[in-house]
Amino acid sequence: DKAMALGFERFNYDLGFRRNWSESTILVNGMESMSFECYCYLAEMLPALENFLKEKGIIDKFYLGVADEPNEANATEHRALSGLIRKFAPSIKLMDAMHFGPVHGSVDIWILLSAEYQANKDIIDTYRKYGDEIWYYDCNNPRGGKHINRFLDYALLATRYHFWAAYRYDLNGYLHWAVNGYQPGQNP
Repeated sequence: DKAMALGFERFNYDLGFRRNWSESTILVNGMESMSFECYCYLAEMLPALENFLKEKGIIDKFYLGVADEPNEANATEHRALSGLIRKFAPSIKLMDAMHFGPVHGSVDIWILLSAEYQANKDIIDTYRKYGDEIWYYDCNNPRGGKHINRFLDYALLATRYHFWAAYRYDLNGYLHWAVNGYQPGQNP
């Protein structure tokens, strides 16, 4: 309630996290997402969350992240976890910051690195055709050259390109990530 009073319009929570970049396992509250234990947890937690959001009148303002930045290694598990979430809480919208990969059908809102969108625009626009929203975000990469980003050491004009690009490519949202993410040895 306090966040909404301060002007926040939407919020999200990430449910799962990858164990590491090279394996399929996604963890939910410390449990492997495809385990029976996690299934039972999700079967109780997700309907309770959905009911809470409906009672507060904010179901349309909440977005659930399935597992941040799914990739080739965990795409199948990501899609399966998305299916469980949709089973237990069908009115909650799903979103994820992601690299481009084979996770079609798993989220309602794709949040792609700007460079990933540029490299895979035709396929991603197909997702939009079938009802998905397309957002974008930046992370620690890419840096320099022909890629836009919002690093503090970029020229001020370069940081404005994002919003022109969002208009140009009909991107519905921007996920602002890591306002305080500095590189080792970097003095903010």
